[in-house]
Amino acid sequence: MRLSEPPLIVMECSVIAERYLGLGYSEAALAMMLGYRDTCRRFGGDFTLLWHNSRLGNAADRRFYQALVA
Repeated sequence: MRLSEPPLIVMECSVIAERYLGLGYSEAALAMMLGYRDTCRRFGGDFTLLWHNSRLGNAADRRFYQALVA
C-alpha cells in the first residue's frame, strides 16, 4: 500500500482561538494564513488547512474561511 500524508500547514484555531495565538478574525490572522498559503503555492506545495466545521456556524466564520480558500 502506497500512502502519502501531506503535512498540516495551519489549523484555524491555532491562529484564531484566544488560548493559542488569539488573533481572532483580524487582518493579522488572515495575513498570516494567506502568507502560508501563498508560500505553498510559490513552491508548488499543497496548502493543507484544518478548519473545524464548528467554526463555520456564523457569517464571520464563513467570510474568513472563504477569504482564505479563494
